[in-house]
Amino acid sequence: MAMIYSGPMSMGTSVAPVAGKNSSIKTELGLAATTNISLRSLSSTAGKASPDAMSEFYGYANASITFSAGSSIGYPSTVTGTCTIVGISYALFATATMFGAGSITSSINVGGNTRSISKTGSGTANSTTFTLGPGSYSYSFTVTLPSGSGSAGIGVV
Repeated sequence: MAMIYSGPMSMGTSVAPVAGKNSSIKTELGLAATTNISLRSLSSTAGKASPDAMSEFYGYANASITFSAGSSIGYPSTVTGTCTIVGISYALFATATMFGAGSITSSINVGGNTRSISKTGSGTANSTTFTLGPGSYSYSFTVTLPSGSGSAGIGVV
């Protein structure tokens, strides 16, 4: 989600819910209700440096995307794992890069969305994108590298 851009906000419980926005810093950071908080601890969790101010959190989005088993490799293989998206939506795509002569193919599936791209010769090729919102998704990608040297996997915008 994201924090409100103006108006009252709190470190703990939401004070003025706004459609599609958080008014609680604690909620935006995904902290448990029982977590003991201070402005310094919330700022630190959000990666902000001192001095601290509530105003730093207007419009803040706790956004991240992680792949439990990585998102690219440089050898023929299949990788599977869980993709976790927090805070905002991300566009994903298959990507393949060759380092000189040869060919490479990247085939990905994230949350049932599939893309594939091949590249022959030096350079990078990317598939069309698809967008996923916050949540956890199973993913897999397969890299086929019959000749040459390269890397392939899942790209994120």
